[in-house]
Amino acid sequence: GSSALQFATSANPAAGSWTLLVYLAADNNLEPFALLDLNEMESVALPAGVNVVVQVDRAPGYDTGNGNWTDTRWGAIAHDANPRVVSSPLTSLGELNTGAGGNLTDFINRATAAYPAAHYGLIVWDHGGGLGGTCWDDSSGGDNLTATFSPELVDAFIYVIDVAEGDKIPRMGGPAIRFSDLLIINKIDLAPLVGADLEVMDRDAKVQRGSRPHLFCDLKREHNLDAVIAWIEHTVLFNRKAKQPDRG
Repeated sequence: GSSALQFATSANPAAGSWTLLVYLAADNNLEPFALLDLNEMESVALPAGVNVVVQVDRAPGYDTGNGNWTDTRWGAIAHDANPRVVSSPLTSLGELNTGAGGNLTDFINRATAAYPAAHYGLIVWDHGGGLGGTCWDDSSGGDNLTATFSPELVDAFIYVIDVAEGDKIPRMGGPAIRFSDLLIINKIDLAPLVGADLEVMDRDAKVQRGSRPHLFCDLKREHNLDAVIAWIEHTVLFNRKAKQPDRG
């Protein structure tokens, strides 16, 4: 893959336009959930000037639906109302190792060239291993991406953890827990099912992060989504009139 980001664009992007890139590393046991998330993306009718572009690598043996392809495909998400069928026109790239950094770089360069915009966002989707690794690729011997936290590389860093991982996660600390600009503790609806104590998570997050904000969310049901949007508007988009989110 490429060794450097190019961000090549073929036209002057419209002011206010966005391209959101989603790198789905699903060549592992998360494959069924990648298909669910692709269908959720397709369920949204995006406004003009906004594109969601995905690259997804599937795995054999977990989900046989949607053609049961197991290679790597990419393309823009197209709106449809069918929650079970991924209908977006995705183009095959053959079998790629999503745990190789060059393939992530290639995706960024390819997507930003094809869908130039004034603003970009990148979501790296997989098991959340923090700085220990992400984007495990079973077809490539378990290869994965590792990361070194460097705030100089980004304007703002949002770190999302899942209540289903247990209430110990904030207490474990680490650079992303301590120093991310915003910590989102998501899927709070699962707390009773996994025995997670949200008060403990809140206490430990405050100990680890000090004055840095954290939010408890159920983003699927849009609980506290408005607070996340307000934080992005204020901190990332520099809309100083937006109200800063309260903790919790």
